[in-house]
Amino acid sequence: MGAWFAGDPTEGDRVYRRLLHVAAGISIIYYLVPVQILPGLSRAALLLIALLLVLSLEACRLAGWLVLPALRLHEERRPASFVYFGSAVVVALLVVPEAYAIVAIVGTALVDPLIGELRASPRGARAYPAVPLVVYAAIALPILSCLGGFPWASAAALAAAGALLAVAVESPQSRHLDDDLLMTLVPALGLWALGSAVLRFT
Repeated sequence: MGAWFAGDPTEGDRVYRRLLHVAAGISIIYYLVPVQILPGLSRAALLLIALLLVLSLEACRLAGWLVLPALRLHEERRPASFVYFGSAVVVALLVVPEAYAIVAIVGTALVDPLIGELRASPRGARAYPAVPLVVYAAIALPILSCLGGFPWASAAALAAAGALLAVAVESPQSRHLDDDLLMTLVPALGLWALGSAVLRFT
C-alpha cells in the first residue's frame, strides 16, 4: 500500500491510517438511514451498538488480547485515536443539528490527515495553516448554506469560524486529549452556538 500510494513500501501504515481517517466521513450516511429501522431498533440505537462494538474491540486491544495494525507508539497504552473519533462522531450525530454535525465530521475526516501530510515536509509546512483553513471553510460553506439554510454571507462567516476552531484545536498540548475528538466536537458545538445566535438575530 505504501509503495502504491506513496512510492515507498515503508509508508504503508501511514497511508493506511490516512485512508481510514478519510473513510470515517462516510458515517454521515446515518442521516439517510430510516429513523426506525425495525420495530424496536432505531438508527440511534444501531449507532450506539456500533460504538459499543468499537469500544469492546479497543478494550480487548488494551487488555493485550488483540493486536491491531498501524497504531502509533503513543497509542499503545491509551485509547487509540479511532476510539476518540468514533465517540465524537456518535455524539455529533446524536446531539448536534445535522448541518453542523456534517461539517464537523467531514471536516475532521479530510482536514486532519491533510494537516498531517503538510507537516510531514518542510514545503508542506509552509502551507500550514492557510491551506487547511481554506479547505475546511470550502467544505463547510455549501453545507451550511444548503443544509443549514443560511444566506451565503452568514454561511461564509460561520464556515470561517468553524475552520478557525478546527485548526486551532487540531494539535492538543495534553496527551490526555486527542485531536480527532477536539476537531469534531469543538467546531460542531461552536457552530451550533454561533449558528443559533445568527438565526436569533436575523
